[in-house]
Amino acid sequence: MSISSRDTDLSAYELPMIQKKIVQRSCKGPVSIKRIDPKGEYIVIENTCIKKPVVMTNWTLKRRGVDVPSNSFKFEKHFVLHPNKSVKIFAKDKGRNYPPHELMSDTVVNWGTGTYAYTSLVNHLNQERASLLEKIEHYEREVQVSLKKKIDTNQIRERLDELDLDEKFDFSRDFEFYYEKNIRP
Repeated sequence: MSISSRDTDLSAYELPMIQKKIVQRSCKGPVSIKRIDPKGEYIVIENTCIKKPVVMTNWTLKRRGVDVPSNSFKFEKHFVLHPNKSVKIFAKDKGRNYPPHELMSDTVVNWGTGTYAYTSLVNHLNQERASLLEKIEHYEREVQVSLKKKIDTNQIRERLDELDLDEKFDFSRDFEFYYEKNIRP
């Protein structure tokens, strides 16, 4: 008994896509980019130092990438990020302006999301102090499909009769016979 081509047609199966997000962070000093909202509404910057505040006057937060518009936010004069504290920088009308913990950009409508985005924090001397790279890669998952077909007991009896093995099997009990064929798409 064989599986017909109709049974092995895999066009009805949709192969699932796997999405893998890669995040790479770097920082030179205590200030780092902690988090970027998946919807692009805000970015969180933190000071990981236990004792020293960081004066961020004229520092610039920049974001660019594929499917991400180039955006930037400049910190105002006398902005200080205190030790073990963070600041959330919202896109325009996505949050509230509540210094020193929450700031809102007047120009950035959305920080953006996409398959590739690079965010950097640059100090007043135009030196990059922190960065965060986000990449999304797509993979097609390998699927192993197992086709099972129920075999009719009458077909088995006929085959056993052909082989002259009928007396060794007791069909008085309720049996279900299956055969399995593995197919790799």
